[in-house]
Amino acid sequence: MIIDSLKGFGSLGCSITNISYPFVTSETDIIKQKIKSEMVVILPQANFTKEQFYELCGLVGTINKENLEEGQELEHFGGYHSDGVKITMPGLNKVTGKKKQDGRYEGLSPGVAPVLNWHCAEHNRKDKNGNPIREPEIVCLQAVSGTQGTITQVVQMIDRYNQESEEFKNEAKNKIMQWEFVDDNDKDIAFTDVDTDLFPDNESAENMDKQIPLVRTCINGKTGIHFSPTQITGIIRESQDEFKKLKAHIEKEYLTDPYIHDQIWQDGDIMFMDQTVCLHRRVDLNRQLKGLTAQQLEKRLLHRIEIYLNK
Repeated sequence: MIIDSLKGFGSLGCSITNISYPFVTSETDIIKQKIKSEMVVILPQANFTKEQFYELCGLVGTINKENLEEGQELEHFGGYHSDGVKITMPGLNKVTGKKKQDGRYEGLSPGVAPVLNWHCAEHNRKDKNGNPIREPEIVCLQAVSGTQGTITQVVQMIDRYNQESEEFKNEAKNKIMQWEFVDDNDKDIAFTDVDTDLFPDNESAENMDKQIPLVRTCINGKTGIHFSPTQITGIIRESQDEFKKLKAHIEKEYLTDPYIHDQIWQDGDIMFMDQTVCLHRRVDLNRQLKGLTAQQLEKRLLHRIEIYLNK
C-alpha cells in the first residue's frame, strides 16, 4: 500500500495505491482512517469489480442502504443496481445519463440533472418508520465506463475558514442556515437537453426544510463551513442582504483553486469524499459546467454509495 498527498486540495487529501485483494483488515483500517482525516481519498486505477467496490465500502463504513433489502422488488428504480426488478446491492446507485427501453433515465438525477453546480449530499433522510435520520458523512464514487473527459471537482472549506478573523468566526458560529433546494432560476444551468419528467419515480423530490449551523466540526475533529450555494436560501433571523453578502464571500474566498481537487476520471478510479465541509460538482476538462451534453453522459457510468463512518 502506497499513500501520497493530493495536489490542489489545501492541506488535505490523499491517494492510495497497491491495495491488496482479498482485502486485508490492516489496509482497510488505514483507508478508513485516511478518509476520516483527509476528507478526500482517491484510489487511482483500483479497477475493482462492482462487487469488490461494494465490499470495500462495507468494510470502511456502514453502507446507507436507503431502507432497501436485497431481493426487494421495485417497479421503478432511482438508479439502484438490480437484476430485473429485484434489488441486488442495496445502497449502490448508478450515476448515468443512459435511458432504459421505456425512455426513463437509468441513473440518479446527478447523472442527467441540468443543475450541476457546487452541492453536497444533504437532503431529507428518513428511517423505515419515517423518522428523520442524520446524513451519511461520505459519498463514494467508482468510475465504471465512459468517464474519460469528465472531472468531479471537490472543494474543502476547512483551510480557508482557519484563516478567517476571530470576528468572522465568532459571528459565523452563531449563524443558522436555511437548507432547501434553490429554485432553478437561481441556479447555473449546465445544459437544456434533459427531460426531467423521465427521472426515476422514486428519485427524492420532496422539499427539503432544514435549519443547520453554518460552522460544523467534521469527522476528523477540524472545523469548517457547511454551505451549499444550490441548497441554502437564507440565514435564520437575518436579512436576505446579509445572506447575499455571506454567500458572495464564501463563493469568492472558499470556492477557489487552492482548495479544489480536480478528479480527472479514468475508468477504474474510486473516490471517497466528505459531505460535511466539502462540496462537489461535475465539469468538463476545461472545468466548465456547460461543457457536457446529455448525449455524452449517456455513455458515462459511475457507481455511487453513501457510507456512515461513525455507525
